[in-house]
Amino acid sequence: MIFKTNARCCAVNLIAGSLYWFLFNTASFGANEVKINLCNDTDQKIYTAIAYEPEPGMSLMSRGWWTINGKACSNIELPIATDRVLLYAASEGNLQDWQGQVELCVDANDKFDFNGAQSMSCDVGNLAKKRFRELSLRELTAASESGQPTYTFKASDATRLSDAIRICNDSSDSVYLALSQKNSQAAALTVAGWFKILSGACYETMKAPDSDELYLYASNERGNKRWKGDVPLCTNSYDGFLFTEPSSMACQANNERRQLFKKVLMNRAGDFEYRLKPMLSEASRSTVQLCNQSSTKIVAAIASENTDFIGQFITSGWFGIKPGECTAGLPVDSDVVHVHAQDVDGNVLRSGSFSGCVHGSKAFEFADATAMACSAEGEEKRSFDAITIEPGDLKIQLP
Repeated sequence: MIFKTNARCCAVNLIAGSLYWFLFNTASFGANEVKINLCNDTDQKIYTAIAYEPEPGMSLMSRGWWTINGKACSNIELPIATDRVLLYAASEGNLQDWQGQVELCVDANDKFDFNGAQSMSCDVGNLAKKRFRELSLRELTAASESGQPTYTFKASDATRLSDAIRICNDSSDSVYLALSQKNSQAAALTVAGWFKILSGACYETMKAPDSDELYLYASNERGNKRWKGDVPLCTNSYDGFLFTEPSSMACQANNERRQLFKKVLMNRAGDFEYRLKPMLSEASRSTVQLCNQSSTKIVAAIASENTDFIGQFITSGWFGIKPGECTAGLPVDSDVVHVHAQDVDGNVLRSGSFSGCVHGSKAFEFADATAMACSAEGEEKRSFDAITIEPGDLKIQLP
């Protein structure tokens, strides 16, 4: 599995991002320009919503979600007209939240911007009432050393919502996790990912009621060490995802790929912890770097047999390589890697007798590149040069 540099993101239960970032100056309260510093004192990513009066006497406006990483702070600028601000936050995985007494409407699954958040019915779709904590901007400023209104979300102030599943990373690398949990009431699995876990840290999520089976797959950032099992479930190789039918879906679209998940039995009641230990990981057979020894930039793609699913071949690309430089190490599990290379004008520099599907104009990973129809828009067959490789780290000189 090859990770892009902006790799896996995502909150499955609460979707946040770069939303509503207004370019206001810091100003005194009562004006329309206020900057608030929100800090996350926990190890888990949190998602926060803010409510305020945009003009004195107006009904409350609620907005969200902003993402605040673990042990980090974020400045949020909003047109707040009074001393009153209301905050709500939930941890990634919905294991805990930070509540207050004022019920306001939010969209539980997407960004939102609601006028009249206290009076709207909030009973359709993903809308839900959340209890916001009411605070004074002046008091937050007075308690802050920076002279800026600051609020810190602390674990001691959070409300625990359920038993927890805790996945801890005992390796020296950051890892990306995909997981699914099943209980006696569920007929099918739902799998979500990717959740980044720093070395020595843990990812926590809400444990489903009566949950007794956990399915997980994890990989380090380079993709050359994996924690896996023998249960095939569909994932997206690069992006955050939530698949409700991962065992039965075709899993043939660009970047969709089956991975072998490990089944772990859990206790039905109480918290459950699983540790990703280095000794339990499986390393890729080889790590290949593609190096450009020419004087012009080239782009390359590789193909190799997926040894987890015999007979399937994975193609992936495009890797841009400047003159004199090499790609990062690309994990390969088979004893043959197939390489296609061309210059930026499309002139083929390396090819051979092996044929596999690629996408002609964008990044791709196809999990069954020799058997797929390869007839969708942008898809085409390319020829690859077969190179026998030894186990370990190696470099292939191009063209």
